[in-house]
Amino acid sequence: MEAASGERLVIRTGGLDLAREGTGGHEILSAYHRSLDAAAIAYDVLDVAQLRAGWPQWNVPNDTVALHQADAGLVDIRRATAAHTRLARQHGVDVLSDCTVLGIDSTAGGVRVKTGRGEFSAGSLVVCAGSWLGGLLDKLGDPFRIELTQEQVQYFHCTDPDAFTPDRFPVWIWHGDSDFYGLPVYGERAVKVARDMTGRFVTSQTRSFDADPAETELVRSFLRLRLPAWAGPTALAKTCVYDLPRDRELVIGDLPGHPRVFVAVGAGHAGKFAALIGRVLADLVLDGRTPFPIDAFRADRPSLRADAPALYRLGTGSDHSVGPL
Repeated sequence: MEAASGERLVIRTGGLDLAREGTGGHEILSAYHRSLDAAAIAYDVLDVAQLRAGWPQWNVPNDTVALHQADAGLVDIRRATAAHTRLARQHGVDVLSDCTVLGIDSTAGGVRVKTGRGEFSAGSLVVCAGSWLGGLLDKLGDPFRIELTQEQVQYFHCTDPDAFTPDRFPVWIWHGDSDFYGLPVYGERAVKVARDMTGRFVTSQTRSFDADPAETELVRSFLRLRLPAWAGPTALAKTCVYDLPRDRELVIGDLPGHPRVFVAVGAGHAGKFAALIGRVLADLVLDGRTPFPIDAFRADRPSLRADAPALYRLGTGSDHSVGPL
């Protein structure tokens, strides 16, 4: 995408995953080790002395351990989305903004989509509707369920922002009873910090675009404890929505009972994989197969059934106390 668009979209900063020994977060780090080993991706395990030497901004207990991956970083999602859209148009794609989908009819031979701007017929349909997917699945027999959680991101002014630019400070995740994550100064003269999986379940109709001040203060209290230089005044806070299958894994492939309909569900973390997921979906539509191993993401897997246990790891809301951190 960078070569095709002529823009820099991936900013490598290095990445830190941190946890305290003997906690659930430490178990997550062990799972990361196994995944990286299986993929032959290089990483370093840091003890607390190495962590403090590399990034003295961290205020962490003596039982803290960290995983450092040098190639980690962030995607400039605004530029990436604009680049995808621009290149699609250059290749003949019509992009219809503010075009509400009212219905989908699917047969073995093709599909018909009813919208607020007319009807469209095609041999195949790809649905990547994010938090609006549930309503569309209802129109297709509800082959699996997704749930929505309202999340919130904060941008905080920090002391000496030049010390936290991407070439000086990594992206990071603190794994505890809740997972907190942050990005260095990029796009704003502020740092981005949020808590993963707040546990506030919503619908597309009940979600709010208004930030919750209590959530902002909870995140700031974490920063005061662990990364005090980031705990400045709020520059911006806004909400977003996760689209979650029962097992919180991606869904990529044909829709059960609808051989001409293909779907992708991001599970709250698909933005960084957009180009790859698009390639896979294009393979499936054009060739009926893809060279990429996507069996784990099939839409008919047992863990997506409504009676399957939800595997969400919800935040507790109490992580700002000293104990669990």
